[in-house]
Formats: sequence, C-alpha cells, structure tokens
Amino acid sequence: MSLIQASAAVILTFETNAVIHRNLGQFTGWIVVDLGMWLILVGADYVANILIARNTQLVDTDIRRDLSTGIANLTSDEFAKRTPDVYVSWLNNDLTLINSQGMQVFFQLIECVALVIMTTSYLVIFHWTLLVTAAIGFLAITFVPRLATRRLTQQSRHVTKANERFVTQVQNTLAGFATLTSFHRRSQIITRNVRASQKLQRANVAYARQKATVDVLSTTVSIVSQMAITVVTALLVITGHLTAGTIMSTGSLAGELFSALQVMSSSWVELKSVQPIFDKYKVLKRASTFMGDRPFAATARPELELDHVMVRHAQQTWLATTTLRVPFWSKVRVSGPSGSGKSTLMRVVTGNQAITAGQVRWRPVPDSPDGAGNSYVAYVPQKAFIFQGTVRDNLTLGRQLPDTALLRALTVVGLAHKIDQLPQRLETVIAESDARLSGGEQQRLALARVLLTDAPVIILDESTANVDAVTANRIERYFLTQPNRTVWIVSHAHHPEVDQFYTLSVNLGMSTQTQVS
Repeated sequence: MSLIQASAAVILTFETNAVIHRNLGQFTGWIVVDLGMWLILVGADYVANILIARNTQLVDTDIRRDLSTGIANLTSDEFAKRTPDVYVSWLNNDLTLINSQGMQVFFQLIECVALVIMTTSYLVIFHWTLLVTAAIGFLAITFVPRLATRRLTQQSRHVTKANERFVTQVQNTLAGFATLTSFHRRSQIITRNVRASQKLQRANVAYARQKATVDVLSTTVSIVSQMAITVVTALLVITGHLTAGTIMSTGSLAGELFSALQVMSSSWVELKSVQPIFDKYKVLKRASTFMGDRPFAATARPELELDHVMVRHAQQTWLATTTLRVPFWSKVRVSGPSGSGKSTLMRVVTGNQAITAGQVRWRPVPDSPDGAGNSYVAYVPQKAFIFQGTVRDNLTLGRQLPDTALLRALTVVGLAHKIDQLPQRLETVIAESDARLSGGEQQRLALARVLLTDAPVIILDESTANVDAVTANRIERYFLTQPNRTVWIVSHAHHPEVDQFYTLSVNLGMSTQTQVS
C-alpha cells in the first residue's frame, strides 16, 4: 500500500507536466494509471483491515491464555490478594487499552515505516537536497514529542488503575441490589455508578489531554517540515534542476512523509505508554504452561492435628485457640454461633487460611506446595458456586465422567428428577442467577459435584443450609456413612437424626478456647 501511495504522488509530476505542455493524451493516460492505482489501494486496504482484526484477536487470545495460566498458577493466598474484579479488569479492560494503544498503534507504525521508506526513496530520486531536508525534519519530529513521554506513561498507568477501581465499584454496587431494594435506596445504584464513572472520566480526560499535547507538538513540526520541502523544491525548479510539475509531487510526498513521521512519533510514545499494563502482570508467575491440576490423594489415609492454632488480624480474633486431633475416617460436627470462627477453621483445614499461632500438621505430609487443600480436601461452601455452562460442566469441571456416575450423584442429593425435567437435561445451560434452580437446588448440585471426586477428606460448610430438613438429613446421613472418608459438617441447624454417626464434636464458642468432645 505504501508503494502505491508514494507512486500515486509521483504521478502528479507527469500529470502536471502534461497539463503545462497541453498534452491531453498524456494527461488522460496518467489519470487512468492514477485511478487504477487508487482502486488497487482500496482493495489492499480492505484486505489489510481484515488481517489486522484477525491478528489482533489472535494476540488477545494469546494474552488472555497467558494471563489465565498465570492466575491458575497462583496459590490461594496469592489469588486472594486481589478481588476477582481486578482479574476481570486485566482480562477485559486492559485488553481494550492494549488494542487501542498497543496493537492498532503497532500495525499503524509498520504501515508508516513502509511509507517513510517509499517517500524518501522518491524524494532522493528527485534531488538529494530534498532527502537532507527530510532528514532534518525527521530528527525534529522524532525527538520533540518525547518531551511529553513520561507524563503520557504516567497517565496511562492512572487509566488502567482507574479501570480496575471502576469495575470493582460497579460490581460491588450491583451485587447489593437486593439490599438497596429492601431499604428503598435503589437511587444509590445511579449515584454510586455515576460517581465511579466520573472518577474514570477524569483519568481518561487527563490521558487524552496529555496525548493531545504530544499530537500538537508532532503536528507543528510536521507542518514546518512540509513547508521546508516545498520551499526547497521551489528553489530547485527556479534554478532549473527540476521541472515545474515536480513541486506537486514533492508537496504530496512531503505531506505523506511527515504525516507518517508524525504518526510514528506519537505512536511510539503511545506504544510505550502501554508498558505499565504489562508491568502489572509481573506479579503472575512466569510459567509458560499451567502447572497442572493436582489429583486428590485418593489412596491416602490422612490424619490431621491442630496444635494451639489461632487466627487473629487487626486486633480481631477470627479463630480462638484450637487444639484437636482428627484421625482418618472421623466424622466431625462443627458448631458454634455466628462469628465464632467455623468458616475460618474450615479454611485452615483446607490450607487456604494463614494462621497467627500454632501448627497444622497432616500425616502423611501432602505433596502439594499449596497446602493440604489441593491433595486431601474437597470443600463445599454454604454459597454454592454455579459456573455459566451446562449442568454436566458444573458437575464434572472439565473431567470426562460417564452419565451413570453423574446421575448416581444427582440421585443421592435428590436432584435427578429436577435435572431430568430441564430442556436438555445434563446439557442444559445454567448460570448462578438462573431462576430454574433454587438456592437449595444449587447447593445440592454442588454436593453432587463433590460426590464425584475421590477426595479422602470432605468439608461441608453450611452446605445444606437452604435445603429442606428431610433432604438435608438424608444427604448428611449419606456422607456420614461413607467408610473411607473423613467428613466435616458445619451446621447451624442441629439434626439429631444423624448424631449417632459423628465421632467428634467441635464447639466453637466465644470462649478463649475451642471445646472438643
């Protein structure tokens, strides 16, 4: 495309000379050639745009794959240092910035480099002094805009941080829709979202203002340089070194050259402003491949010992001093009022909670560097998480399991009939907000999911809270009668029908030490 653009500018010389010499035939011929070249340019531009879009999306996918790999390689503690909203911003908002300030600018830069090469080649063919004039303009347009580079990079960093804060604020506000509705304060959705948008707006405007400064500097130098080329050409025509028609071509070539140089200069500055986005990603492990899903240690017979374990943060005790020993096959009931540390204890057991004092000892010691949670324990929280996907996807989490196993697990939790009534049964697409599954049914789906694992230790943290008492008793009975697993059940509700199956009871009261019986 650059060859065609530059060649079309050169043709202006022949067209102008034909007019000066009043040669209609030559003029018509060059017009036809000129038109043909521009038609080819339009077609080439169409193909180039498609190729650029395709390659941009391929790069986006590769970046998202690398980011997702880095996120998947994080330990639980490392992942918890940021909210999910931040990772969403990395995978979405930052990619938008990389596309607009990085990929599009990069492809534009390539096109401009080619155009600079072609236009300078034609200028030197006309006369070497034109090349010298262009070189001086090149130096000016390259270095002058860099005066604003540092500020533009800083503003780019502010924009990406503002995007993260905006996503976090909006998702937090929308997550509180039910609360705002119950308090008749839904106007806060507007107020909070607009306030967050205004903060993002200020960051974007500040970036645009700094970018405009770079563009003004580049444009000023470009205009002065183009005028210099025109003046030098005019002098060459007056002294008889060039024909009069040449001034049309050099003027056009100068316009293309310095427009390209202007874009290159500002593009280079803008391209460097994307670097802060990639700097954020350095917190992720630089593994080129996913370290792999660690299988549960299905044949292990793990025993757990907590020795004066306590969790305390910012003067707040989240788990009072706890000492207990849990042999393999134990069936443990954990009780206590709200705020007593039941969920904290469960996170300690899974290896997802750092402790302030004491020791957590597994025998045998798990192989996983991330703690016991990856090798021994399968954990089902009170709020069941439903992935957007099919029922099968939510049960298998990407594993290849036969339908018979899935239906057996669904039958145990009393959900087989419900799934059979869905439009595509196991292939029905569901989501967390899907009205077709109640909160209790979503909990049962999560319980069926854990039944499909071979984890030697299972923790049910209020996992039957939204399930009716009869079904909850049946599910808990099933788990408590499994002979080859240690089972922990945390529950506010007391189900005396299954008391006989517990071998250990842990009462987390508000006292300074946990009571174990």
